[in-house]
Amino acid sequence: MNIGDLKIGMVDGKEEFFLDGVDEPKFHSIFLIPENVRVKDFVDRSVYFITGFRGTGKTSLLRYTLGEIQPRSSLRTVSLFKSDIPEEKRIRLSKHSGAVIAEHDSQKMGIAQDFKSSWTWFLLDQIGRIILNSPECSFDGKSRDDFLRILGLTGESTYKKVLGFLPKLSGANVTIGADLEFFKGKVDLEFETERSTKATASFSEVVDAAIACLTKIEFKDKVALGIDELEVFFITTEQYQRDLCMVRYLIFSVDKLNRCFRASNQQIFVIASIRREVVDAIGPLGQEVTRVVHDRGVSLSWHHAQRSINHPLIELVRKKISAAIGPEYDGDAISDYFDPKIDGEDLDAFLLDRSFYRPRDLMLRLTFAQKAFPARDKFDTHALKETESDYSSQLWSEIEYELSASLSPDEVSAVTSIFSVIKRLFFLKDLEDVGEKKAKYSKNVESFLQSHSLGDVCNMLYTHGALGND
Repeated sequence: MNIGDLKIGMVDGKEEFFLDGVDEPKFHSIFLIPENVRVKDFVDRSVYFITGFRGTGKTSLLRYTLGEIQPRSSLRTVSLFKSDIPEEKRIRLSKHSGAVIAEHDSQKMGIAQDFKSSWTWFLLDQIGRIILNSPECSFDGKSRDDFLRILGLTGESTYKKVLGFLPKLSGANVTIGADLEFFKGKVDLEFETERSTKATASFSEVVDAAIACLTKIEFKDKVALGIDELEVFFITTEQYQRDLCMVRYLIFSVDKLNRCFRASNQQIFVIASIRREVVDAIGPLGQEVTRVVHDRGVSLSWHHAQRSINHPLIELVRKKISAAIGPEYDGDAISDYFDPKIDGEDLDAFLLDRSFYRPRDLMLRLTFAQKAFPARDKFDTHALKETESDYSSQLWSEIEYELSASLSPDEVSAVTSIFSVIKRLFFLKDLEDVGEKKAKYSKNVESFLQSHSLGDVCNMLYTHGALGND
């Protein structure tokens, strides 16, 4: 079989699941579980966060784990923070969430918004819709009816809603416009007049009342909810701080609900995948996000395994090619479809070192070769070397994407300008000389160097895996 005929999957794990007719059983059969991951930890809810840099396999692990917990697609769902809640929706969500004073550091006080109740409601709404659309997952009963009524999912106009799920808030309160007798037994209501047909209640009280009902529902089957694409990008300082607050409180909401479900032995699972650099950026904001994610999360990294032809990422390629050929194939896909050395370099070193030890980048390397030389019978030296330039260019675009989590577009552009002329092996002094020369002709580079140390930039790129020590 020619390499162009090998269906080894998409570069982005998320895209594989969006394909029509995706073969989930096949995906699960060839999925490679990282050595530091135990699915049973997600099942008993001792772990419910997945962290890692872009391209390390967070989405694939999230989808795999949700599928292992609940094979029925009608009883599991994945919400995408970046895609499902774009900028215009974040502006509206921000507008309808209360603002509180928060101390960012010892020198500066700033305004931070408290999204805890809003995000908890969002997660409850997602669970409620699964129950509503698949009522067979739980026994019919008062707790289930009460839970759906509190969420306003039973058809009555209980609340005015924004974004399709969030009750319109006035400060920290919500106006309840129907079912008042029912709510009297759940939360403290305030009426403008004795005959008023509307009342206000603390939104956090309404959220807690919904959780109390949910934990009493008797489920027949498991319900699984995933949160993906927890990413933040620097456009403006205000927008960046707002999005960091959103992600921070979403993390706390996931933690809160999982603790409640575990304490009540409820069959509901909420798992979130988060980019590592976002967790690092949130850390200094005053609440213990790093501790929560560390205690209740697993970090994806492929550097720890010894580099060899049997490295887990090489094994992943082996399994993908073997599955693409079919069950009748009993050979070694690496020996059959690759040269043992590429331009004098051992195959494992060539593939792993140039892919930053990330599944996405390794798949990117192979798909470039497939598209350029589909008629070749193997990923030979010629196919891999001839696509090196295109692959490197795309790889740097991935690095720019990662840097955008903490640098502005102009700052990312300055980093690209400086590193575009650096040789593969260089000293920091070489980099500083290039930066000094570039600054003479570029105001953008000059401004960047006035506020950033190239040593710190190297450390950032090293953390991302883009730089290493020789």
